[in-house]
Amino acid sequence: MMAIDLDNKFIEIMGELVYCKKTVTGMYHSGIKFVGTNEQVVNFAVRLIKEYNHRKNNLFNPLAK
Repeated sequence: MMAIDLDNKFIEIMGELVYCKKTVTGMYHSGIKFVGTNEQVVNFAVRLIKEYNHRKNNLFNPLAK
């Protein structure tokens, strides 16, 4: 799994698909088990959540970094 953080650095971790179900709208619900040490998994999750929250909170603010 891969994403890009606020500093344009890659956030990546290996994952294993453990659940996948197609919804009535044609989208999928899926579950991923992260593969790595506890420290790697926590670091990935923290960085990903910070990035998500920043983007969500600054969606309409073009001056936000």
